[in-house]
Amino acid sequence: MELCCIVPPTVKECIPQPDHLSSCEDLVKNDILRVSLWTIGICILLGNSAVIAIRSREDGTRQSINKLLVVNLSLSDMIMGVYIIIIAVMDMKYRETYFQNREVWTQSGLCMASGFIASLSSEMSVYILVVMTLDRFLKIVFPFKMWLHFSKRVVLCVLVFGWILCTTLTALPLLPLNYFSPHEFYTQSGFCLPLMLNYDSAKEAMFNKAMLNQHESTELEESIALDRQNMQQQYSHFNGWEYSFALFNVVNLIAFVLIATGYLAIFFATRISRLKSKQCSGQEKERKMAAKLMWIVATDFCCWVPVIIMGFLTYYKVQLPGEIVAYVSIFVLPINSAINPILYTFSTLPWNELFGKCKCKSTPGPPQEPTPRNTNDAVVVATISTKL
Repeated sequence: MELCCIVPPTVKECIPQPDHLSSCEDLVKNDILRVSLWTIGICILLGNSAVIAIRSREDGTRQSINKLLVVNLSLSDMIMGVYIIIIAVMDMKYRETYFQNREVWTQSGLCMASGFIASLSSEMSVYILVVMTLDRFLKIVFPFKMWLHFSKRVVLCVLVFGWILCTTLTALPLLPLNYFSPHEFYTQSGFCLPLMLNYDSAKEAMFNKAMLNQHESTELEESIALDRQNMQQQYSHFNGWEYSFALFNVVNLIAFVLIATGYLAIFFATRISRLKSKQCSGQEKERKMAAKLMWIVATDFCCWVPVIIMGFLTYYKVQLPGEIVAYVSIFVLPINSAINPILYTFSTLPWNELFGKCKCKSTPGPPQEPTPRNTNDAVVVATISTKL
């Protein structure tokens, strides 16, 4: 971007062009992206704050494990909201002066910290969603094999391990290691994300920095023609791109496959149990469960798969339209953090609990029906909605 913002008027075309998310004047290039940033960031913070408040009021040990997982998921997602608000605030600070301050911003500690917390939030959320899937899978598919179920102590250990692991993985690029070209892994763009979503964007920072170091501004027009081919070959990817590709594409792809497979197994195990117990009344519960599982898998698919596919295409040097990269970065990457409160809390609690309304006294229900012959299968069908 620096190169193209200072070229003389005689240069008709400049490649690489300014960042697809930013312009020479602004960190966020247009009002649509700007409004979307504020909206998504505020929704993430408010939604996950509400989840933590609601879950903290839950009583009883039956929900303690799910409560731990959901609260930690909300904490992780809230970090993404903090990152988005930071970017939105910095856009306001550098409005119409971004080019003059781009180097100051991208090399600042706040930019590196923003990239770190965004990466931590993304990977920790993925980790917790995998753990939640495994917990539900074991409890629903093997309801009577108690030794397979997670205890509260095990979940606490798994969560502590996850926070340590994800913090370590995302903090490594902050260390003075030559592989990451110290302090540059999280400063490839004004959004401070080390994602490989566009081939030109991936090489832009290294290319521009080398060009500006080698030539004075009066020599730019000649240097573009002489050095472009060699410099593009030398700086085809930013330092540490293999690490970024493995962490944000390979790991997330494996996680998505595990989650989708786990929920598919849950659905079929429940369906088989209902058919064995010959419970016609379980059909409605099965339909509701299928709809909820579909939404969980579908939202994960829509949020992760586009990023994964774009990462693999960039790995093979396929050029993608800049507009797609921009809107995926703004709308797709953080949207899971805004949707998770709906999927894992708001859709599972009655409205009177959500808003703290007075609880009505329970009235005696009708006599219970005789227990089916196959007790194990009946229990699986009866408890499926509470486990999800």
